[in-house]
Amino acid sequence: YGKLYRKKLILKNRGKIAFKAIASTPPQLRGFIEFGPDMGFIQPGADFEMGIRFRPDSTIVQRCAPYTLPDRGVIAVPVRVLVPDQALPVYYTLRAQLTRGELTFSQSALDFGPCYVTQSLVHHVTLTNESMLPQKFGFVNLKPELDVQPFDGFGILLPHESKTVDVVFSPISAVESDLKLTLRTTMNLNYTLRVRGVGLEPPLKLSHSVLRCVPIAPGDRETRSIFVSNSTKTELPFEFFVPRPLASHLRISPLVGVLAPGGTARVEIEFSPPKELAPDYRPPAAATLASASISTGAD
Repeated sequence: YGKLYRKKLILKNRGKIAFKAIASTPPQLRGFIEFGPDMGFIQPGADFEMGIRFRPDSTIVQRCAPYTLPDRGVIAVPVRVLVPDQALPVYYTLRAQLTRGELTFSQSALDFGPCYVTQSLVHHVTLTNESMLPQKFGFVNLKPELDVQPFDGFGILLPHESKTVDVVFSPISAVESDLKLTLRTTMNLNYTLRVRGVGLEPPLKLSHSVLRCVPIAPGDRETRSIFVSNSTKTELPFEFFVPRPLASHLRISPLVGVLAPGGTARVEIEFSPPKELAPDYRPPAAATLASASISTGAD
C-alpha cells in the first residue's frame, strides 16, 4: 500500500485502418490508476503503448469488493479500452495482490536503567515482517553508546518471519542518555525506537585493564603493579579472585583490602611458573593469564 507501481499496456492494431484508443477508468479504480498517454491513434499493423501508474491504498480492497478475494488481498478488475470505430469491446484485467509493508517490534521503547561506563547492558528486540514480501532492514546512524547484533544490525526478513536482535547499551560518560535507534527497510520506511539509560562511574577503577608479561623461563618470576582507586565518598572493601591459581601460576598481593574515600592502593600481580611442569602442561591463553575478577562491597 501507498507505493507507486508502473506497467505498460500494449495495444495492437490488426486491421487495415487506423483506430483511436481511449483509456477509461472503472469506478472502482478511480483515484488509484493513471494513464500516460490516455489516448492515441494506432496505425494498421502497429503497436501502441499506454503507461499505467497504479498507487493503491488500504481502502482499495473494499472499493473493488465484487472483484476481490479479501482474505488474500487479491483484486482482479476488468478495465475497458474505448475504441469508437470498433464494435467489439476491448478489455484487459488489472490484477494485483496487495499486502502490508510494515515491520512490528516487540518493544517500542528500551529502558536500560543504570549502567557503569565500563560495562554494557543488552535488551532483546523481536522484529516481525507483516508483509507477504521479503524485506531487507538495517539499523543506521547508530550513536556511539549503541550497538546492534548480529551482523551489525543488518539482515533480511522473509514474509511473516520474526527475528530477534540484541541492542547493546554501553555508556561512555556518567550522564543520562535519551537516544533514538533508527531502522530503515527496503520499503523505504523508517522506524524509531526510544532508548534510555543512565551512565554511572564505577566505584572502583583499575589503572590497567590488560597486563602483558615478558616471556620467562620456568622457575623465574615476573611482577607487575596496578593501582586500585576508590572514586566514591564512602569506604569500600575489595577482593581479587585469581583465575585457576594452580594452572595460571598467578599470585596477587594483597588479595583483599579496604579503600578510604578517594583512596588508592597498589596491587602486585606475580607470574611465576614452577621449574617442573607436567608433561602435558599447556600455557593458558594470554587473556586468561592477564585476567582477574574483582568484587567490592558496593551495591
